[in-house]
Amino acid sequence: MRRIFVITTHGKYPLQADDDDRLLDVLQKNHIPWSSVSVCAHHKFSKKRETLPSLAVRADSFGSEYDLLIYYNRNINPSVNAIRDINIVPSKGDGVATEYLYQDYNNHSGSVTNYLKQLSTKECKAIVSKGVHAFIRDTLKPKDKIIVGVSGGGDSNALLYGLTQFTGFPIDVYPVILKGTHEWNAGIPRAKKLCATYNLDLKVVEEAELPGFLGIQRDGGDLITSFEQIFKGDDFEFLGTLCIRIALTTIANKIGTPYVCTGLNLEDLYAEYLCRIANKKNILPFPKRSFGEHCILYPLWLIPKKILDG
Repeated sequence: MRRIFVITTHGKYPLQADDDDRLLDVLQKNHIPWSSVSVCAHHKFSKKRETLPSLAVRADSFGSEYDLLIYYNRNINPSVNAIRDINIVPSKGDGVATEYLYQDYNNHSGSVTNYLKQLSTKECKAIVSKGVHAFIRDTLKPKDKIIVGVSGGGDSNALLYGLTQFTGFPIDVYPVILKGTHEWNAGIPRAKKLCATYNLDLKVVEEAELPGFLGIQRDGGDLITSFEQIFKGDDFEFLGTLCIRIALTTIANKIGTPYVCTGLNLEDLYAEYLCRIANKKNILPFPKRSFGEHCILYPLWLIPKKILDG
C-alpha cells in the first residue's frame, strides 16, 4: 500500500489508495477536487521533493522510499467534503419526508461535525415559511401586489404556501401559469387545485397570447414547432424562460405592480452563477433584481431543493 497524504493548514491526513491507482483515482476516491491541489513525491531519506504534473501518474511509479504528498492550493479543510461520520437527528412530527445534511464548522480546531437531519413535511413547511416570511418583511410593504409564476411543480407550490401563510401584514398574491409546452400544460391541473386550496384565482396565459407578449408574428402552428423549424437543433428552453418573464411582467403592468416572483431555489442560484462565471459574465444581484421598471423577487433563494420537495 502506497503512503499518500493530503497536506492542509488543518493538518496532515493519510489517504486510502491502491498501488495501481492513478493520482486521479486517488483524488476521486477521497473526494478531493483535482483542480484544487498540487502533488509531489517526497523522498523519505534525502527529503528531496519532485513535483508531479500529471494526474495519470500511477501510485506505484515510485519506490517504497517515496511518499506522495497532496497539497491544497487554497485554505481548504478536506473533512468538509469527505463526509464519513454523521450524527442522525430524527424528524419531529409526521414521519420522514426528506433529509438534509448540515455541517457545523469549528474554525478553532479545524473540525467539522456532520448532522443528517431527517425532516417531516411539517418541518419542511416551517423552514419554507420562515425563509419566505423573512424575505417579505425585508422586501415588501403592506398591500403590495405580487405576480407569482407557478408551474404546478414543487418549487412554485412551496412558494405559494410560504406566501399565503404570511400574516405580518396584508399582501396580494396573483398566481400565473403559461400554456404552450407539454411540460407547462401538464402542470396546469395541479396549479389550479393548489390555488383553489389557498382561495387564489389562477391566471392561465393561453399559448395564443405568447406571440403578442414577445412582439412577434407567426403563420399557424404552435410556438415550439415554429421555433424548431427555424432554429434546428437548438433548445427552446431559453426562449421559454423569456416567454415566462415577459408574460409575468406584462400582467404586472396591467395590475400596476413592479413585483414579479418566481421559485428560484438555492441550487438554481448556484447553477446560474457558475454558468455566468464560466461565460465571463458578472453575476446578477439577488435575492431581488431589476429589469427595467420591474423587480424580480426570489423568496426561496436560501432554501435547498430537497427541503422544498419535502
